[in-house]
Amino acid sequence: MNGDGSLLRKVALHQADARSASFCETHTYRESHEFIATRFDKPDSHDVQTSLRKLSRLDVREALPKEALAFAGRLELDQSLRDALSAQQLADCLHALAKWDKNDVFHKAGLALSARLAYEERPGLLLDAQRVAQCLDALARWDREPVCRAAGERLARRIAAEPQLCDALNRHEVVACLGALARWHEASACAEAGMRLARRIVDDKGLVDGLNGHAVAQCLNALGKWDSTSMGLDAVKQLAARLATDEALVRQLNGARVANCLSALARWCDDDVCRTAGIRLARRIAEDGPLRHHLNGRHVAVCLGALASWNDDDMCRKGAVQLARRLASDMSLCDRLTVKHIVNCLQALGKLSNESACLAGAIKISQRVLTDPTLCDDLHQDQVARCAAALEVWGSESLPARARMRLGQLMQAGTDLRS
Repeated sequence: MNGDGSLLRKVALHQADARSASFCETHTYRESHEFIATRFDKPDSHDVQTSLRKLSRLDVREALPKEALAFAGRLELDQSLRDALSAQQLADCLHALAKWDKNDVFHKAGLALSARLAYEERPGLLLDAQRVAQCLDALARWDREPVCRAAGERLARRIAAEPQLCDALNRHEVVACLGALARWHEASACAEAGMRLARRIVDDKGLVDGLNGHAVAQCLNALGKWDSTSMGLDAVKQLAARLATDEALVRQLNGARVANCLSALARWCDDDVCRTAGIRLARRIAEDGPLRHHLNGRHVAVCLGALASWNDDDMCRKGAVQLARRLASDMSLCDRLTVKHIVNCLQALGKLSNESACLAGAIKISQRVLTDPTLCDDLHQDQVARCAAALEVWGSESLPARARMRLGQLMQAGTDLRS
């Protein structure tokens, strides 16, 4: 690991040198040359402290001042500046940079700082619970970057190994950590840390009672990534119990969060508490027209798939029927569905085949199958088979039958290619 870190640092330095010349020619650099002329070679330098303080206080709703861009650019390019930052300064700076995670200058600076957490053991060990949570939340903004994943896993190992650190997190920090760790849910360190946080939820009733709708949805969405764990289920049941009994909490959820909650609860669809919470959310969907109207295609597909898990319940059927009507009446929504969500919608609609609205939804998707060659090209063989099987429930109904025939041709073509 040390060798890899050294090599990565050399590569990063080489890239930084190459970018330095072009950066120095930019308008931002020329206007701010006095601001960044200092080497900032002392961790307690007045310039560093002042810049960090200004950076942390910036309002994301306002334009970035040139001084902030200049400081972020210097963080990326100046190894000595990054090395001079204390662990606390490093965390505070990373947290501030992540507020503008889509800005290219801040993104590159964030990656450069993340390398210290990823490849140096000491900075991560010196962080208190609050800053561990801040760092994880920041790293998750760039979760596809290998260096951020490596840094996230290192911090996850601290949470997993230090019960006192986990216990020191407040409820907002528990939620932030869970949400971040779920971005790398397949990593063993993140899974172990996630279960440590799940135990906090199980053991701390005050924590659960203090969560708002957004936080409950975020926790459920994260815990759903570890649906094979008994501790994860225990935590989910605590959160589901709140949804099942707290009307005000349910009303706090927007469409996206309703979808996230349902998706997670459906992973444990046989559990009575999760079922009760799912039915309560189904009522919200069935009764709240504006909420349904603002669901995008992905959310409609996710909700349909989840509600079909409890298709023997009248309220879940009502909610699913309302979503099927939305699907049938909004061609633009159907056109935006991905391959994955096309498959999920057809399978869900097939479980409610005796509902006329579900037939109408299936007809709309069948039209897409028949008229969108790109969709057909993107379907894998197992997805083709699942769609065809779902359409069978409508027998000789014209468009579903024609779509099923088209899917059969695709399966045959795939078989011919393999033979």
